[in-house]
Amino acid sequence: GLVRIWDTQQKVSAQFRHLRQQLTAVAFHPLDGRHIAVGMRSGELTILQSVTLHDAPGLDKDVSFGRCEEHSTYRRSAIHALRYSPDARFLALAVQDGLIDIQDAEHGYRHVRSLQGHWAGVLRLDWSIDSGQAGRWMLHSSGE
Repeated sequence: GLVRIWDTQQKVSAQFRHLRQQLTAVAFHPLDGRHIAVGMRSGELTILQSVTLHDAPGLDKDVSFGRCEEHSTYRRSAIHALRYSPDARFLALAVQDGLIDIQDAEHGYRHVRSLQGHWAGVLRLDWSIDSGQAGRWMLHSSGE
């Protein structure tokens, strides 16, 4: 798959990077754009530096496939959507297997929790913007 950053004013491709898998979702870090989250059909999550499109340093070693011993998770299906919380502290992943995975974007994108209860894939998601409690609520759609 190809990650490409466009200069929309000049209408030209500013930079690009080929990745080894089919890409299914992308998201810019909302506060400073320093990271680009990339979701893949395999369930892998990659975090790139937006300036260079190199892998971001300092990531939790198990972030790619959602491995988390504490929560007994291992993501194996496509990531349909990615969305940072309004305060940019968390990254939510809408996953084909019916989970919403929450990653801690401030601490190496380590897995925080999975929201379960869906028998079909989660297709899209978004965070609420609540005064004083940004990101408390989440809205999503699924194939149910």
